[in-house]
Amino acid sequence: GDIDIITREGAIIHIRQAEKMLDVKPVTPSHADYALHQEAIRQLTEYFEGMRRAFDLPLAVEGTDYRKNVWREMAQIPYGETISYAELA
Repeated sequence: GDIDIITREGAIIHIRQAEKMLDVKPVTPSHADYALHQEAIRQLTEYFEGMRRAFDLPLAVEGTDYRKNVWREMAQIPYGETISYAELA
């Protein structure tokens, strides 16, 4: 499905499944954010086509220290592998 790529000050802060709401108006990104959106789309497309295993995008991670620790651990899971919540803990 469609996704929303949300950026702030030249970094991605959120990627999520797009919401189909009629009252939401699109935001025109700045030139720098437009280029970042295009690069994110390119890298995500390559990933879903099986041609990319790692991303090289500027991220601005927002969350509690606990969440940041969990995300850091999740990023260490090798491509194509899965682990359980218990193993992650």
